[in-house]
Amino acid sequence: MPEIFSQTPYLVEVVPLIDKEGHTVAVVVAKGTYQYDDQKQALVWADEQESIRFADEYVGEPGKSPIRIPSDLVYTKPATDVIVVRPSADTDAPAWVGRKIAIEIGPVRFSGRLTIQWEFGPLRYDEKPRKGYAGTYDAAWNENRMPLLPLDFDARFNQAAPPSQTAPGYLNGSEHVKIANLYQDGETVEFDLPGRVILVAGNVRDRYFTEVAALDTVLIWPEKPRITLVWRQAVVPRQKFEEVSNIYVYLVRLRTARELYGKP
Repeated sequence: MPEIFSQTPYLVEVVPLIDKEGHTVAVVVAKGTYQYDDQKQALVWADEQESIRFADEYVGEPGKSPIRIPSDLVYTKPATDVIVVRPSADTDAPAWVGRKIAIEIGPVRFSGRLTIQWEFGPLRYDEKPRKGYAGTYDAAWNENRMPLLPLDFDARFNQAAPPSQTAPGYLNGSEHVKIANLYQDGETVEFDLPGRVILVAGNVRDRYFTEVAALDTVLIWPEKPRITLVWRQAVVPRQKFEEVSNIYVYLVRLRTARELYGKP
């Protein structure tokens, strides 16, 4: 495994995953949680950090009950998911059932009434429209391509959020956030995302690189104003995974990333 040198408070993992064509790639996942400070009226680093999840967490029976928190182990997402985490099973449901919430994060805007089903959480793999992106697993796939993904596999299958909660591309990490009625009826919480991005640097067989990771998941926690950001960057070896070494991870200002690298 590549050695990680992280210069950021984010939790960081480098995970070997398989892409659509069966190549092993090193996927860098950086995950950080912020909480809203009433006095500063801004996000601050949270005392309690959400761990990087290697599997979906379900409300009840895995695969059959709703997903509460999605896994962080995907190769890529084409856009940013905005997910309102489902309350834990011991949360007092009558306190929020029927309340109409409205959430805005940059271009992503959605609203609706809270129900026991909690429609703002992640979709299971067998739910529409997500399952429609999985591709065709037929006799031809079984004979000619298995165990690779089907040729018509669509990376939107990796998007866990409902379509109305998926951004038109990636958020840049500085968007204004407005959350109405989620925490208390009649209460609106507003703040900006931190305005910092994750840089991933390293080398593959002496080919050095620096990339701005993609912010592809934003988790909104329902119990109190907390936000978790997940950044992802796939490092592609030339031939084999062992060619990837010495991964460096930095947290820099969005303005700095734009001036040096022209993105996001």
